[in-house]
Amino acid sequence: MKRWYSGQSQSWNAMCKIKEVVDKQILWKVARGEVSFWLDNWSKLGPLYDYLPPGYKPNNLKLLDMLLNNQINWEGYDQLLPQYIVLKVNSLRIQLKSSTLDKEIWSANNSGIFSVASAWHLFRKKQQRAWVSAMNWQKGIPFKMNFIVWRALRDKIPTDTRVSKLGNSISSICCCFDSPGVENVDHFFCTGSFTKNI
Repeated sequence: MKRWYSGQSQSWNAMCKIKEVVDKQILWKVARGEVSFWLDNWSKLGPLYDYLPPGYKPNNLKLLDMLLNNQINWEGYDQLLPQYIVLKVNSLRIQLKSSTLDKEIWSANNSGIFSVASAWHLFRKKQQRAWVSAMNWQKGIPFKMNFIVWRALRDKIPTDTRVSKLGNSISSICCCFDSPGVENVDHFFCTGSFTKNI
């Protein structure tokens, strides 16, 4: 049974769960250098925060605060990161442009511009299309009929059985005259006396 927490919608909880994956797709094209040195992915290595020792809380430094003559001035911070990360960061050529804003780039597609479709493909577990799904969505049949069939095949119709799975106790008896039974999708569409008469 799913537990409902007041003040947190299911959509918000779902977005919080995927935040780390989405964050890794955001790269920063440095111009002014006002990106977070630790938390933003400006080096193409991911956020440098990920390489810090567990429990270490970095201060809120901007990239431009760490630069001296277009090179990173580590001032002891290099001891906190693995040596190969320090070497890779030192090999970057950083040229600040004070007249241009730093720009985020969405790396999950070629254009660099965020789209819901490209984000969806990050999480989508693509499976072979089921023949039932292909038969479900038919042109020429009203959308509401296609939709009710789609819901029935996935047991998403609010029958007594379905509602009780969500934690609401209901005495489940269908109102069929000849053969009353448990109110569920199967009874509605297959075994109920009303359905058999149709």
